[in-house]
Amino acid sequence: MIPNAVKDKNINPYFAYMLVVVDTRTEQIVFNQMMRPVPTLMDMHSKIPQYFVDMINDLGSRPQKIYVRSDMLSGLLKPLAKNLGIKFKLVERLHIMESVKEGFGEFMNPDY
Repeated sequence: MIPNAVKDKNINPYFAYMLVVVDTRTEQIVFNQMMRPVPTLMDMHSKIPQYFVDMINDLGSRPQKIYVRSDMLSGLLKPLAKNLGIKFKLVERLHIMESVKEGFGEFMNPDY
């Protein structure tokens, strides 16, 4: 979740979420998508598999392996990974994502 509320036209302020994909070899962000929990959080979650497919299309190649740290993302992406022949692993921690999260926090909130 992004630390600052977002205000769009005709919608009450909300806290957006950021879907971030990092290449573990290069430690570079290869994809990010700001997501709005509008009209509901469940609606936002339902779009994540399509964002992942869009990322693959944009990059022009599939990842060899996917690591996720949340049960929710695992439930959404594991079936897709299986269909695409991508190895999948649910992990407790993704060290690179801690750095990414901290960097986003500093970018979004200078007092972070």
